[in-house]
Amino acid sequence: MNSNYAQDQLAKLNPEGYSSLIPLFEESCGENSFNCAYNCLGQAVSYTDIERMSRNFAAFLVNGLGLAKGDRIAIQLPNLIQYPVVAWSALRAGLTIVNTNPIYTKRELLHQLNDSGARALVMWSDSQSTMEKVVPQTDIEFVISTNVFDIMEAQAVIPSEILAPVSLPDALNQGEDLELPAINITMNDLALLQYTGGTTGVAKGSMLTRGDLFASYRQTIEAIPPHPTQQDVMKTGGMSVLIPDPRDINGLVQTMKQFPFSHSAVF
Repeated sequence: MNSNYAQDQLAKLNPEGYSSLIPLFEESCGENSFNCAYNCLGQAVSYTDIERMSRNFAAFLVNGLGLAKGDRIAIQLPNLIQYPVVAWSALRAGLTIVNTNPIYTKRELLHQLNDSGARALVMWSDSQSTMEKVVPQTDIEFVISTNVFDIMEAQAVIPSEILAPVSLPDALNQGEDLELPAINITMNDLALLQYTGGTTGVAKGSMLTRGDLFASYRQTIEAIPPHPTQQDVMKTGGMSVLIPDPRDINGLVQTMKQFPFSHSAVF
């Protein structure tokens, strides 16, 4: 958001004058508190659940780990409910998200984690053996691990002297007793370092501000207005159905039959 043109366009898309994504998120969670926000593997969580868990984890990141505004946090998770919990936590804490593919090779992980300057990592527990080889060669100071079933029932963390991981459920419990301080977050602050596929060389981090994400949201609403009789995404209180393994075509089809959808997104 460096050009006057970009600022003018953002202002047109933001007549309410939201200062960042966070007031929009909090407003949506309040207005849609009992609606289902995410559904995955038969587990449903409400907007209230997402607000509470993201607040607690954000407090853990700031007052538990001492992460500061602008620090980078790598998130290495498949499409599980844990992802939006952690992502919204990072944004509420003023951190910059570095999305990290769970199937990256050691070489790809080393490049991305070192290039991004990530201080913290939230990893899928199935990746632990790989990350034990990678993390010591990076500047990562803190590792949080989550099992695929943690949101349904907390699982014990896999011990590791190399990583010394904290389980996501433990982090959420610790954060419940910690304060989430007010953090001055604006639309111009960096929200995301989204890395390219690296097909023409090493992967490069595309810098996306919070204003960029807000504009994308508003442009999507303009292009695909909410269905008048169905729930739709975020501000209008819709449900997102997450698919952990889209390569499982039979499972994908069964989920699509169970949850008739108005829109789909592929990442």
